[in-house]
Amino acid sequence: MKSKKGQGLPMNTIVIAAIVLIVLVVIIMIFTGSMGKWLEDLKTAKITECNQFTNNKGVTANWVLKSVGCASKAHQVFATWANPREDYICCVPNDT
Repeated sequence: MKSKKGQGLPMNTIVIAAIVLIVLVVIIMIFTGSMGKWLEDLKTAKITECNQFTNNKGVTANWVLKSVGCASKAHQVFATWANPREDYICCVPNDT
C-alpha cells in the first residue's frame, strides 16, 4: 500500500502569488495618486539634528562613535541628518 502525502501548494505558486500581490499594490498606489504623494514625502523628509531627539524622560540623544555603538541602555536613532557625522551614530537613552 502506498502512503498518501498531503497536498500542498508548490513553492513556485507561492512566490508568483507574492510577486503578483506586490505589483497589484503598486498599481493601486499609482492609480489612486498615493505613489506621487509618497515620493514627494520621501523627497521632502524632515532633516533633523541628533540633539532634537529625547526619550520620554527628556534625556537628549548624543553622537557616539560607530565602533563603540550605543550603550546597552540606549538605542540608535535613524533619520536624515542635516549635518551627518562620519563614523558616528545618534544614540538616545532608553526610558528605563
